[in-house]
Amino acid sequence: MNGLILFSKLSSSHIPKFYNFILLLAYTYSEDDTQKAQFLWDKISNSDSFTNITIGHEKIPLKQMSIWGSSNRDLDAYRFEQLDKAISDQKIYNQVLAAIVNNNEIIIYDYIYQKINCVEPSQIARGILVAGCLDENSLSDELLNTYKDYNGIIGETYKASLYMYERNIWSKYWFTKMLSTEDNEEFWKYMILFIKIVDLRFYKWKYSLLKDNVLFQKFYLSFRNDINNRCKKWKKERDKKLFGSEPPNPIYIYLQG
Repeated sequence: MNGLILFSKLSSSHIPKFYNFILLLAYTYSEDDTQKAQFLWDKISNSDSFTNITIGHEKIPLKQMSIWGSSNRDLDAYRFEQLDKAISDQKIYNQVLAAIVNNNEIIIYDYIYQKINCVEPSQIARGILVAGCLDENSLSDELLNTYKDYNGIIGETYKASLYMYERNIWSKYWFTKMLSTEDNEEFWKYMILFIKIVDLRFYKWKYSLLKDNVLFQKFYLSFRNDINNRCKKWKKERDKKLFGSEPPNPIYIYLQG
């Protein structure tokens, strides 16, 4: 409790110095005391850290890991709010990736159901885009099939979501082909196709497909930078977009009232 009292009294000018400590404390509360966790997350919401910490090969910001790290469903409303506030495809993707890494996909499924049952096209679009950020699953398959013939913001979002979703599926396909060959030429052919489309979801599903392969063990370090560079390119592209297009006026993005 002492840490909570200390941080609650911090002035905004001192928050950047303790930003990451506050996030770690919020995470410790998130499993059993959502009120305290949310208080701490809100405390740093208008500040930035002096030192940006990211977690894992996915390079997920500590804030997202703190919010999505526990399985406490009492935090769903707060997590949904973070998804609602995301103002670019990349920011949406970051939230979903944090959920995936922490095995909280079921929370994302519930968010999608909530969004597609809204009236506002922008809310439906947000649900569709989130579906494309997930790893392969039956809900995303069904949803992307449902909205394939729509026009307007929903249609444009469908295209962006399908693009993200299918690239991940093809990444798995080419990765599997890489691991299935012992021929140098074939391995490099599949590797080139793989690194052209892979994104950070790779680091979540890689181990479920990984098997002994001499060529992979020999060359992985040589193309790991190519994987990271491709992921950076996806990030740069998604940062510029919302629902697959140039960001619209905020009045069309957020729920009113």
